[in-house]
Amino acid sequence: MQLRLAKESDFNQIYLLYKNALKEKYCVWSESYPSFLDIETDFKFNNLFVYEIDNKIIGAVSILYENELNEFCHWEYTNNIVEIARVVVHHEYHGKGIAKEMILQLFKLCQERGYQAMHLACQCDNLPAIRTYQKLNFKFLGELFIFENNYFMCEYIF
Repeated sequence: MQLRLAKESDFNQIYLLYKNALKEKYCVWSESYPSFLDIETDFKFNNLFVYEIDNKIIGAVSILYENELNEFCHWEYTNNIVEIARVVVHHEYHGKGIAKEMILQLFKLCQERGYQAMHLACQCDNLPAIRTYQKLNFKFLGELFIFENNYFMCEYIF
């Protein structure tokens, strides 16, 4: 079980993960987001990662250098940060700690890249995600209404 940089040959599997997530209870994505262009852009900048079990992609996550959340939140830490985006796990693997393991491995990768903190927006109704980020010791810095939903702004400092 390993998080690795995505390859171009992974694009269709990642896109299917995104589209299948639309059927899930807590998903607030739309038919237009995330898009194939998001996959291509994240890949272009080496920011798209996949999580595999037995050579099957069961999860994906992206990191963003330009944090679009900065305009919405007063973070405790603003230097050398990265934003986590588009976290997805195949529905057959929900409740098995996959998202937690993906983020733990992402911590290591981001530290190797020299980042000192991570930011993310967690949809307020997504109880499994909230529990995962709490277990990972993210600080919940407040709630905001953005992107047509209520989100907790979360921060992790390495």
